[in-house]
Amino acid sequence: MPYKTNADEPGKALDCSALIKFAWSNAGINMPRGSAQQYAFGERVKASQVQLGDLAWYPGHISMSLGLENLVIQAPTNGRNVEVHKIDESRVNWVRWVDPTA
Repeated sequence: MPYKTNADEPGKALDCSALIKFAWSNAGINMPRGSAQQYAFGERVKASQVQLGDLAWYPGHISMSLGLENLVIQAPTNGRNVEVHKIDESRVNWVRWVDPTA
């Protein structure tokens, strides 16, 4: 599914927060839109305690942990599809993790 800024059209295009909202809504969790709102929705967890489904946030972007160290699924940038991504070592120290089910 392609990324598109501000898109929330499952099956057509999603932005990063719409992808998170879509995924968690399929698990029965009603989440807000917007990366900052989704970060505020969850309970903060330490990087060493991240589990599958936890959210990785930094200003302007959000993605979801795949349960393996720094590996996430994300809607990246315009023109690219949803993808599996390893958070770069230069960025990993300022990523904030939250558990959206807490």
